[in-house]
Amino acid sequence: AKFGLHPALLDAALHPLLRPDNEQPLDWNGLALHAVGASALRVRLAPAGTDVVSLAAADETGGLVVTATSVGFRPLPAVAESSDSLFQVDWTELTDVAQVPTPSWVAIDDLDGLTDVPPAVVLEAAGEDDALALTSRVLEVVQAWLSRSGLEDSRLVVVTRGAVPGSDGVVTDPAAGAVWGLVRAAQGENPDRITLLDLDSDGDIAQVLGSVLATGEPQVAVHGASFAVPRLARATRIADAPAAFGPDSTVLISGLGALGGLVARHVVARHGVRRLVLTSRRGSAADGVAELVAELNEQGADVTVVACDMADRDQVAALVAEYPPTAVVHTAGVIDAGVIETLTRERLARVFAPKIDAVRHLDELTRDLELSAFIVYSSVSSVFMGSGSGSYAAGNAGLDGLMARRRTLGLPGLALAWGLWDQSTGMAAGMDEQTRNRMNRRGGLQPMSQAEGMELFDAALDTNQALLVPAKLDLRGVRADASAGGVVPHMLRGLVRTGRQQARSGEERGGLATQLAGLSAADQLAQLLDLVRGQIAAVLGHANASAVRADLAFKDAGFDSLTSVELRNRLRAATGLKLPATLVFDHPTPQVLARHLRDELGDAAPAAVVAQTVAVAAPDEPIAIVGMACRLPGGVAGPEDLWRLLAERGDAVTEFPTDRGWDLEGLFDPDPARPGKSYTNKGGFLHEAGLFDAGFFGISPREALAMDPQQRLLLETSWEALEATGVDATSLKGSDVGVFTGVFGQGYVAPGASVVT
Repeated sequence: AKFGLHPALLDAALHPLLRPDNEQPLDWNGLALHAVGASALRVRLAPAGTDVVSLAAADETGGLVVTATSVGFRPLPAVAESSDSLFQVDWTELTDVAQVPTPSWVAIDDLDGLTDVPPAVVLEAAGEDDALALTSRVLEVVQAWLSRSGLEDSRLVVVTRGAVPGSDGVVTDPAAGAVWGLVRAAQGENPDRITLLDLDSDGDIAQVLGSVLATGEPQVAVHGASFAVPRLARATRIADAPAAFGPDSTVLISGLGALGGLVARHVVARHGVRRLVLTSRRGSAADGVAELVAELNEQGADVTVVACDMADRDQVAALVAEYPPTAVVHTAGVIDAGVIETLTRERLARVFAPKIDAVRHLDELTRDLELSAFIVYSSVSSVFMGSGSGSYAAGNAGLDGLMARRRTLGLPGLALAWGLWDQSTGMAAGMDEQTRNRMNRRGGLQPMSQAEGMELFDAALDTNQALLVPAKLDLRGVRADASAGGVVPHMLRGLVRTGRQQARSGEERGGLATQLAGLSAADQLAQLLDLVRGQIAAVLGHANASAVRADLAFKDAGFDSLTSVELRNRLRAATGLKLPATLVFDHPTPQVLARHLRDELGDAAPAAVVAQTVAVAAPDEPIAIVGMACRLPGGVAGPEDLWRLLAERGDAVTEFPTDRGWDLEGLFDPDPARPGKSYTNKGGFLHEAGLFDAGFFGISPREALAMDPQQRLLLETSWEALEATGVDATSLKGSDVGVFTGVFGQGYVAPGASVVT
């Protein structure tokens, strides 16, 4: 405490080093602080008893910083209430914002006329009521921005007006909320390329642009003189909140998937609701609806099921007129996954229809009803963790904006941006394990059970918010990932304190160049390969880098477009290099990628000068052949076959092969003058030329069929020549080893042409 350092801070900093998989708090004994101000700690641990270690931490100079005679683990406290997993988005005001001169900038509608690129390029996304049209326009510009070369040193600033709550809590442009969801996803996939800025309707971009960019924040709202950034915080519950549901309620639940059925059961069992109107596009024909209705009827509920396309305003109007609700819960939606570069207006429309369009119809058509609740199921992807699901993030962010506007009008409105549900529930059921691991590692998202979800549903009713995030967050895991080279999402930085780790990122990049500077080229490559393998292990969720093969192609290791982007981002942070999103496609194995990083670092990582001795061979010195391979007619598949053929005076001339698709019956004609015919039916052929192990060479079957057969043969014989040396061919990558090939000059003959050999 004397130095402003408390054991709780040491818990946060050192706990992952001691036992990353243990959630128990640490118990410090004999703690002593020897110095402060170290930019990095080197920790030494030693056994000090059962489940106890001693600890000493020193700085780069070897000076002690912290010692402890024993560090043990206390019993884990009782599990916190489920409401601890309920969060709200607070707009935290930034203090001491620097008054930075505005850099040169230009406003654009598209990139067609952009020639000279200034430090900032501004795209205004405001003034359109149609969320799909507005978001599609922004998508086109963002895609062009990310794909066009020469823009890496500039920043695209997407400006909205009234898309997020102002100082008075008012949202004036809910359509632009969808833009925020889309751009948040793009920011996650492409850090430091795009900034989101929300202004008042009369806000002056030129007056604030320099200061906004100087904050380093990806999302900023400037309303009046206040600069604010979004941060997740624990939700504040209010006492004596009015009941949202009760025995007299008529609850309209749209969407009859797993989540819709779950909320229907919950409001009947927990809140005593006796009148339910359930709707989906298929109505009673939807899977499991008959069983759901029977179960609810047994509990005394009167249930009506209606087939209705909520994206069709006329159908919604008829539904509301016939069955006027007192409360609405909208759970319908479709998932659409894909990185920003792959999205289209059509994919946006597919998500917007059951999300934004349906809720807008419900909103407008129930305005004259005194609803006690209007709850929509959104997604955490609208707030953060939207990477790889930009269209879904945009659709859900549009919902969030609509609920914020209802609150502005004094109407009930609540968007629940759900985190992960367990695999058997709802839209999370189809999520692959790699995606779930990524969401847990990068955002600390853990799956919640149905019971936990419904507890959070009820807790959300006791708040006065338009947007809540019910999600189980593993904040310690986020902190551990940051310590291993990851980045804490800005949205979580009010919950996860990383201390110096974030501030030291620039020093670490410089440290990499310093570490490489005194090494030989081979040692530099080895260290960079270790870096690459370590980051791959982090992205794919492996325990350590030893599980990553240096020669295994990324596509075979399980990389997709999103994990490829994540690896690029982590390597960019670790090296300070500007790396393209196509990095793993351009350099398809860890070993090739490490070599590329070495080339890109260039003067930043000068290799130590190594004296080389050039040996000149004498003219009469014999050549040492260390490995040999060949393919020749007569079934010759290697040198041994060739010697056998020669020793036995065999004949390599055979009849035409039968596996080439040739018309053997019509091809032969003894008359040499017949065009398109062969006057011989024998020759020297490689009968096994069609046999090729494409998978062995990391080539797809389709690509193998399109290859020149001679190229396939060259691959095989080159590999066999290396194998004949008795050396593991994979170990020779990057070394000065050559395969020298002797080939017969030949080409493909057009029908009717003659060849003299």
